[in-house]
Amino acid sequence: MQRAEEIEVSKIGDIVSAIFSEPAVAYQDYSDFDSELKQYKTEEALLRGISSAIDGNAHSANFSIYYPEAKGYFFSERKSLNPAKCNGATFRYVASGWGLIQLQIDLKNKLKPAVSVSVNSQKRAEAWFQTYPEFKEPSLWEWKYVEKQARRIIRVLKQCA
Repeated sequence: MQRAEEIEVSKIGDIVSAIFSEPAVAYQDYSDFDSELKQYKTEEALLRGISSAIDGNAHSANFSIYYPEAKGYFFSERKSLNPAKCNGATFRYVASGWGLIQLQIDLKNKLKPAVSVSVNSQKRAEAWFQTYPEFKEPSLWEWKYVEKQARRIIRVLKQCA
């Protein structure tokens, strides 16, 4: 399930409000080099993270949304880096889990960024489980709950377009 729309930057707050209408934690999709993943436990914190990306001239701001009620298995996966290609950095973390909802904000156009929301389906997770056993069994997730949250966020994204 996925949706992408260009929206006014002022509407990003509506998307963030939709995310936090149920208890959630947003994680930086990929950590900064040699750092832990940043996590955002409130609407205000995530909005500050997005504003920081916009003000810092980032090309994008990407987050993984985890709903504790979705259960499942979420983990922070450490990835080794080649220091010669990463300004001396040796690692970074990535947010991983079958039922994480992805929020990607392409900031090439700062006034009207492209926002996309996507999530794996249970069927896709089951098909890829053998390739990524470290994600653990897809059956650990409450898929109806994951899909409900993704549909709600996508509905708000459509309204913002």
